[in-house]
Amino acid sequence: MSSFFRVMRADKGFRAPAVLSAEVQIPRARYREPEQCAQFHQRLVAQLAGQPGVLSSAVVSALPLEGEIWIDSVSVPGDPRADWDKPTVNVRFTSADYFRTMGIPLRAGRPFSESDRRWDPAIVSERLAQTLWPGLSAVGRQIDDGGKTREVIGVVGDVRVEPNRPPVSMLYRPYWDWPTRRMQLVARAAGDPLSIAGAMRAAVKSVDPDVPITHIRTMQAVLEDSAAQQRFQMLLATVFAATALVLASLGIYGVVSYAVTRRTNEVGIRMALGAPAGNVYGLMLRQAMLPVVSGLAAGMAVAVVAGNVLSKLLYEVSPRDPATLAGVAVILGLVALAACILPARRAARVDPLAALRCE
Repeated sequence: MSSFFRVMRADKGFRAPAVLSAEVQIPRARYREPEQCAQFHQRLVAQLAGQPGVLSSAVVSALPLEGEIWIDSVSVPGDPRADWDKPTVNVRFTSADYFRTMGIPLRAGRPFSESDRRWDPAIVSERLAQTLWPGLSAVGRQIDDGGKTREVIGVVGDVRVEPNRPPVSMLYRPYWDWPTRRMQLVARAAGDPLSIAGAMRAAVKSVDPDVPITHIRTMQAVLEDSAAQQRFQMLLATVFAATALVLASLGIYGVVSYAVTRRTNEVGIRMALGAPAGNVYGLMLRQAMLPVVSGLAAGMAVAVVAGNVLSKLLYEVSPRDPATLAGVAVILGLVALAACILPARRAARVDPLAALRCE
């Protein structure tokens, strides 16, 4: 549970609480040439940006948190290493306002513009800039992308491709550089992101009524979908843990109750000889909790030794995290104490004469 909450609270690299996304797929029959696809995306972004309630809009080949889509190797010009030894990047194709729309910080330089069509610009993430030019400014430098030299015009913040993994190196290229028929349309709303869903549909329809628009989601929904596996793991572990806790509580209660019942004569004799009820209560409670404490100590030792089994399911939480282990021990101890209290109180309230007559 701690791991899942850390995943959901971790910095994803973008600020998009008011952003709505949708998938737009252009039919091949009507858009055969790459230039036709690029023109469609250009008109669509301009049309959506002019809709009421829309602050900015853009297209991108893949949204954040949806995995690694296009992986390539890059280097500085003249790097003699083989391709498999060069740094790898995730490639995204975006329009000019993508970073502003998604709330991805621009660290240096500038975003794309329509005037960049006559040459080959690129924008890199901070991680990629530090990998290729550690300690230096990346803006204005050349980058070799699959044999093609591009000039870096900007550096942006790192963005995660999966919610439970650190950010990876990103290379952003303009959308007209590789026009695809399926793109993600994103728009930032002035208020509730779902309030511009109609405007998004209207913009697509005005550009081409035959182009479908699907998977309309807020970025919060994208985050929740990307963390679905972690959420399932947490819920499954929680169900098993709660079941184990209930079974342990019932077992402790049953064993303690049985032990107290078997010692009814002893309790009667102690009280007949003048033992106060409080002393009897404390005695039963201490003796009942002794095996619980021993079991917790043994369980903690096993958890420390076998914790690596869970390491792949955890995010920013060590399987030997002292705070987590201590918290679990406290919870189990309190549950066991609650299961011991009722039988101990019953023993302390027993009538000495009735206890002495008990066989």
